Amino acid sequence: MNEMEKLALPIIKDALKNDSLILFVGAGVSVNSGLPSWSSLVDLFRTELKLEDLHDNLRVAQYYYNTFGKNQYLKKIEGVFRKTYLPNELHHLIKQISPKHIITTNYDTLLEDEFNDGFLKYNVISSDNDIPYSTSEHYLVKMHGDFTKKNIVLKEDDYCNYEKNFPM
Repeated sequence: MNEMEKLALPIIKDALKNDSLILFVGAGVSVNSGLPSWSSLVDLFRTELKLEDLHDNLRVAQYYYNTFGKNQYLKKIEGVFRKTYLPNELHHLIKQISPKHIITTNYDTLLEDEFNDGFLKYNVISSDNDIPYSTSEHYLVKMHGDFTKKNIVLKEDDYCNYEKNFPM
């Protein structure tokens, strides 16, 4: 165990004990379920556009959107997210930890699926419109949106307009 882990472990244990742990979860947690990482998702655009030399993922996604339009862009992403995926061991471990809140950049619903069959329920907040209707003590904040709502943050314009699209 390195020095940072030694310092962090008591703080994490205390946060768990006091029901104040907030867990940040990135796209990597769903990779073991078969979903692509952010880069792999953008690689679908990169390959179709034959832009193997362009390594800026935001620009590749934006270029695809600008070239083929919103419908084709969403259809391409839908081809990935409409398949059936199941929660994996990391999702199970997150459920066991049961943090107070979870903040994720994932567009998928695997965290929700994992918690749906349990006692502890999380209110899912994937847009500002969800905030007034949140009544739970536990939140799952999908800061990059949710594919089911088609409000995902993936391309350059999404990041540039983030504050406007998700002001709260």
